[in-house]
Amino acid sequence: MSLYSVYWSHCVIMNSVNLIVLSAFIVYGVSAISCPRCTNENDWQTCTGTQTCGGGDDTCQLEIDNNNNDRYKLIYHCTHSQNCQQHATTYCDITVHGHCSMCCDTIDSCKILLDTVFEAGVSVTTCPKCTNVNDWMSCTNTQICHGSEDGCQLVVDNDGIRHKVNYHCIHRQNCQQHETQHCDISVHGHCNFCCDTADACRVQIEGIFDPSA
Repeated sequence: MSLYSVYWSHCVIMNSVNLIVLSAFIVYGVSAISCPRCTNENDWQTCTGTQTCGGGDDTCQLEIDNNNNDRYKLIYHCTHSQNCQQHATTYCDITVHGHCSMCCDTIDSCKILLDTVFEAGVSVTTCPKCTNVNDWMSCTNTQICHGSEDGCQLVVDNDGIRHKVNYHCIHRQNCQQHETQHCDISVHGHCNFCCDTADACRVQIEGIFDPSA
């Protein structure tokens, strides 16, 4: 085989490789997905930008970090669907949990997910939050309820020495079904009370712990 033939064969092989790479690039370019991008990681309403995923990334991962209900930090990642599902938080309430991880496949589904998490444009319930579970007077903070949680549940546990108080976001009907009727916190070990707003809850807890006020 002449030197020219070898050179020609080499060129044919290289051109074939380039065509394969180019074809792969074109296929990738068609199948690539887009994920949201937040211009301000502390403001979920700024997650209107987009980022193009590459390689084998076929889904979007939304991660939310809760800094003591003071503010939220959000970030979207392009990732493999299987990897996202493995690390997804099965149930996550951003007002309670410190870290949430969720998956979505398209810009539209990610928007719906974000709107659902933060209840965009939807009237939400605000319940009290206690900074010290052993001091009812510390229940002056608030937590935002999500989804169909339209009521607040006050749980009071009495161990004979001191009271433990805690508020939960809950379905109003579910709270009423489990509400303890005629419960005396100085006698009973466990009491459940229901209220609908932060103000109503404040009046209720003052009546329970300081009825003479």
